[in-house]
Amino acid sequence: MATEMEEEPGMIDPVPGESLPGAQALVRAAKHVVMRTDDSATYDAEIVTPLLYNNFHYALLPRTESRTNFVFGVTSTRDGDGKTVVAANLAVSMAIADERETVLVDLNMRNPRLHSVFALGIGPGLAEALSAPMVQVARTTVRHLHVMTLGNISATFSGIVEPPPSNGRRNGKKNGKGKPHAHAGTGAMTGLPSFRHVMESLKQRFEVIIFDLPSVTDPILPMNLTRQMDGVVFVVDSSRTTRDDITRVTHRLGKDRLLGFVLNRVTDAA
Repeated sequence: MATEMEEEPGMIDPVPGESLPGAQALVRAAKHVVMRTDDSATYDAEIVTPLLYNNFHYALLPRTESRTNFVFGVTSTRDGDGKTVVAANLAVSMAIADERETVLVDLNMRNPRLHSVFALGIGPGLAEALSAPMVQVARTTVRHLHVMTLGNISATFSGIVEPPPSNGRRNGKKNGKGKPHAHAGTGAMTGLPSFRHVMESLKQRFEVIIFDLPSVTDPILPMNLTRQMDGVVFVVDSSRTTRDDITRVTHRLGKDRLLGFVLNRVTDAA
C-alpha cells in the first residue's frame, strides 16, 4: 500500500532516432511519486552523524540559485570504503541545513544497505519503480528527507544491467584459463530508459537526489548511469585507497564528473 503525494505533470521525452509526425516529441507522463506506508524511517545514530558533514556539503551545491535539481552519486574503489555512510550523512545534512526536498536512493545492487540504516523493508523501491506506474519512497524522521530503497531485485538486477556472463566469455574469447577476463561482464545497459523515467519523476518532486552507488570498479555499475547525474563524490579509505586507485577512478569517471573526495577513516597517526 502507498499513498499518493501529489499529481505529477507530464514530461517531454524525445526518442532518439524516431521520426514523429510534425517533428513532435513523444509525451510520456511522469510516474506518480507516492509514500510507502511504513512508519517514518529513523536513522541509525551509530552510522549517521550529520554534524560532521555540514563542514563540506555546501561545496557540492550548485552555485546558481536558479538551478532546480541537483543529482549526484557516491562511490569508491571497493566495498567497505564507507560509501553508504557518506551518502546517508550527506543526505541528512543537506536536508537539515538547506531545507531542500531530498531523496536518498539505494543503487548499490551488490550490497544494498540503506534499508537497514533507516530501519525499512528493502521494498518496494527502485526495482519495482522501473516497471510500475508509480515511484515509492519512504518518509524519514528527518524533515525534508526521504529514502528510496533498492527494492526486491532479481538475478538480472531488475533490468538495470545484464548479469556478467557465466561462461567466462567476452567477445567470444576466454582468458586462456577458462575464467572471465578481469574486465569481463561489464554489464550491458538494458534498462536505461526506465531508469531515466524514474529519475525524471523524482526530479519533479525532489530538489536533491543522492544515489548510493556500487564501487566504481564493480562491473555491475555501468558508466551510463553515472552520466545521468550531475557528478560523483568519491570516498577515499585512508587505510587502503592508493594513489593509483584514485588515478584509475578519475580516468574511468572522467575528471569533470568528480565533484570531490571524502577522506574516510582518518586516524591521528594519519
